[in-house]
Parts: sequence; structure tokens; C-alpha cells
Amino acid sequence: MHKAITTKQFLTNKEYFHLIGRPAQQTWADFMCWEYFFHEAEFKQFIELGSGNGTMSSYYSIMSERIGFEFKTFDIKIPKYFEGPQFYAMDVFMSKDIVADQFNHPMCLFCDDGDKPREIKTFLPYLQHGDYMVIHDYGREVSLKSVPKTVNDCNVVPYMLPLVEELGSTLRFFHIINKKI
Repeated sequence: MHKAITTKQFLTNKEYFHLIGRPAQQTWADFMCWEYFFHEAEFKQFIELGSGNGTMSSYYSIMSERIGFEFKTFDIKIPKYFEGPQFYAMDVFMSKDIVADQFNHPMCLFCDDGDKPREIKTFLPYLQHGDYMVIHDYGREVSLKSVPKTVNDCNVVPYMLPLVEELGSTLRFFHIINKKI
């Protein structure tokens, strides 16, 4: 039997989001934000910390081919739904220098592993002017207090905030901007 739901419930509940026939650990609202971001932001590389089950990694890989950016994803465990040369099996905290050596600026760093405040604290200092940082599970696992306002003489500025808030997305996008600009 069909369950009656609201548009907001459909957009923001993970149980309703499947991509290419596979369950994903994000929502339709998150997916719409990604679509907008990938077509608006300019960067050379997308690094995902935390592949999860791999459904979204498959999406990022497809987008990297279509739009023309490099994609890499890191996780301790091999994802169920993603196979590809872009996957690196490692603990990003134990191998932070190896991960950071992979950075190709301007880039987008997506924090979606098991300890987002630690990911931010560990990897934000490696970001530079023009880079982006995106955080998943905002409001549940991480808050604005977890994100410094500055790094490396740059401001960490919310990006697309009205859109993500109106949609009810649990993503938060940040742009790293030189203070002198």
C-alpha cells in the first residue's frame, strides 16, 4: 500500500532515496544540491572521505567523467556498490599525508567518513584559496562550530546556503576564499 508522505519528507528522508536502483546514504535534497554544485563550481578534483556503500561514489565517478574533474574516494572498507581505480582502501587519519599528497587544487573535499569534526580539523589546513569543502550530516554529526572561519590566510565561506537550507539538505558547502579578495 502506498504511504502518504509530504514533499519535505520525500526530499529529506534517506529511506526514499535510491540512485541507479541502489540505496544511498543521502537524500533527494542532497542529490539536487550536488547537481547544482557540479554545474556551478569550478574545480579540478573531487576527493571523497568515506565511500559508504558506494552508491554516491558511483554518481561522483560518473559526474567526474561527464564534467571533467578527477575523482578519488577513500575508506577503510571496500564499498558494496563501487568498484574502480578511484577507490583507495586506507584509514585517512593514519595516512593523512598520503591523502593530502593526492590533492590537486582547486579541489573539492567531501567529508563523509565516520568522524566529520576530526576530518575537518585534519584536512581543512591542506585546503587553499579556490578550494571547496562539503560536509554531510550537518546538524546531526557536525555543526557550524566545527568549521573554523579561517584557514591559511583564507576565509571559509558558506556556499549555496539558501538553497541547501530551503531544500532541507544535510549537506553544507564551503568555499575557501583569500582574505584579500
